[in-house]
Amino acid sequence: MKIKDDRGVTHSGGKKFVRSALAIRDFDRMRMVEKRIEQKSRVSTAFWEMLCLFAVSIPFILIGINSLSQHGFNLSLESILFQGVFGVLGFLILAAAITRPRTLNRERMKLTRELEVYRSQFQGVCLICEYNLAGLQPEPDGCTVCPECGGAWRIQDPES
Repeated sequence: MKIKDDRGVTHSGGKKFVRSALAIRDFDRMRMVEKRIEQKSRVSTAFWEMLCLFAVSIPFILIGINSLSQHGFNLSLESILFQGVFGVLGFLILAAAITRPRTLNRERMKLTRELEVYRSQFQGVCLICEYNLAGLQPEPDGCTVCPECGGAWRIQDPES
């Protein structure tokens, strides 16, 4: 099994990798959460999602407005319901577009809390060889290098 450390270097677990199936699953989930946080943190993600939602809302709003302007209020009940639903749906999609950056921020915060829970399970232990990294000094970039396998991990001292 190949594992990427916090510096982005890929390590082979090989015979040293003795984690249980549950720990491997949690480690994979932790990496997936990190990737999702990175994706949701991009400015372009919010921009393109907002732009697409705006683009989708415009036809719905135009259908609702167009039907009222052409027929006035002399519409049948079915026509009012059909085209009114389109108009309301368009405004709801527009509201979703306006609030999307805030929603992305909430999702990012939730994922960050989930990531903290996963990282706390592996706190102070090398994720490749399970060497105890407690007491080792981190390098200037904040990573503590495992003397056993060379994996670099950002761990925090429990006293801090």
